[in-house]
Amino acid sequence: MIPKQLPPGDWLERAACRGKDMELSTYTKKQAWYERRRTDWNRILLCSTCPVLDDCTNWVMGEELDPCPCHIVAGMVPVERGRIRRECKEARRG
Repeated sequence: MIPKQLPPGDWLERAACRGKDMELSTYTKKQAWYERRRTDWNRILLCSTCPVLDDCTNWVMGEELDPCPCHIVAGMVPVERGRIRRECKEARRG
């Protein structure tokens, strides 16, 4: 499912994740870690097929703070998006 804090735009209507749960899997004792990883990986793979991946990436990476801190967005987990943001900031500083 697309998080509520996404900006309006017609690209959202064509998103592969529209109507799907893209929240990161949380660990429960009933679910083995590899099942959780497989679920998250399948969500990331869904992003790779998305016709609006570039729009999604531009939106989520264009924000100063991560607007979806618990979701897979643009094929990336929050930690990965944070690392890329830091690297970009450092590169701009010189």
